Amino acid sequence: ESMEGIRIKRIDQPYSRNKDMKNLLSYIIRDKNGKKVDYWDTRGTLRNEELAFKQIVTVQKILGKNTGRRLNHVVVSLPETERNIMVVQVIADEIANHFGRQYQLVYGVHTDTENWHIHFGISTVSFIDGKKWHVNFWEFDKWIKEINEVIQKALIIYEDIIEMYALEQQKEKQKNAVDSI
Repeated sequence: ESMEGIRIKRIDQPYSRNKDMKNLLSYIIRDKNGKKVDYWDTRGTLRNEELAFKQIVTVQKILGKNTGRRLNHVVVSLPETERNIMVVQVIADEIANHFGRQYQLVYGVHTDTENWHIHFGISTVSFIDGKKWHVNFWEFDKWIKEINEVIQKALIIYEDIIEMYALEQQKEKQKNAVDSI
């Protein structure tokens, strides 16, 4: 299965000051009315807005990489027809798992607009090797391919989850039928 109409973009802001980083992370986990989104999470940090921010800043400072672009703000917009929150959450988690193996990040699913979308605030500094992630045109093209591959994988995972759930339901019905005899 594939999903047509997905748009992936990086917001061209460096988020070079702590204040800018904090504002972005706050924006990612809130809807346009300032209320926390129903689904948000982190990778490489605790799932707490203030501590996630502090942990990202600390890692960058310790590694001496706290200047220039400090966060990559990536937005994955889904087609207007996509209204299955479980599918969107699996996609968000799989993209987070992919980049979270090397970079601290915060992400949130926004369902308060025509087309649902996922915001990611990804540290530009790897907590694995300490290298800074510079994204030029070619790199971003590679990213888009990676994200699309992850989305395809997420859709397969989602289908498997649904199939397993259906099988469990079937087994439960059979067990109940046997128990009632």
